[in-house]
Amino acid sequence: MAVSGLLRELSLEISDGRAKEEDLEDRDLISRLILKRIEDSEATPFLFLPSGRDHRVLRVTEFLRNDPASDASLDALAVVAGSTRRTMSRLFLSDTGMTFAHWRDHLRIVTALDRLVRGVPIVQVAFELGYNSQSSFTTMFTRIIGLPPGRYRREVSEGDPAQKE
Repeated sequence: MAVSGLLRELSLEISDGRAKEEDLEDRDLISRLILKRIEDSEATPFLFLPSGRDHRVLRVTEFLRNDPASDASLDALAVVAGSTRRTMSRLFLSDTGMTFAHWRDHLRIVTALDRLVRGVPIVQVAFELGYNSQSSFTTMFTRIIGLPPGRYRREVSEGDPAQKE
């Protein structure tokens, strides 16, 4: 789950061990606000990316993990896996819980997140993941994560004490 600045600060406030008796009402309000913010938050991609169990799905996911920039179609990947497009489409959904297109986008996002926090320039990440421009990468990233890659990187580095030293 993505954590907003407000939710992060509320969590830090509630976890402060120096609570006094007169702060109990405030702490109760903060706790309720934290729960409300969590309930209202939109789901964001998690960093776990299922590989599937079926040997055909495993072949495709392994191929794409080794080359996330690949623009191979599901038809072409199905042939590599010894299957058909229709079967692969059905297997992806049942094995990973995602459509093939969603899985590929998720793979690229997980890969992008890793590279961005390591300091790889955004334009380089975009091209390494098979996007024709930084703009198309930014559009996809923003659609899935909820903020552009540059802002994501800034927020991650602001929240990481090791990045501030």
